[in-house]
Amino acid sequence: MIGIKTPKNRSKWLKENKRAHRFLLRRVQCPSPDGRAYVLESSLLDKTIDKHAIQELYQTRWDIEISIGEIKI
Repeated sequence: MIGIKTPKNRSKWLKENKRAHRFLLRRVQCPSPDGRAYVLESSLLDKTIDKHAIQELYQTRWDIEISIGEIKI
């Protein structure tokens, strides 16, 4: 797991006195269908969720996003 902290120099639309937040992400290394390796970062921290399930969810979501884009065109 990795920790991410929002930058101090944030967008001007955020309130000046609002503190930066820190949150955890789970880093998952996966092979792509063409054999190259890639890294997914997910907010699903539950270790009982297999990395292959996270990879499958990502690929399914990506396919849906591509399909929605095609419908809009």
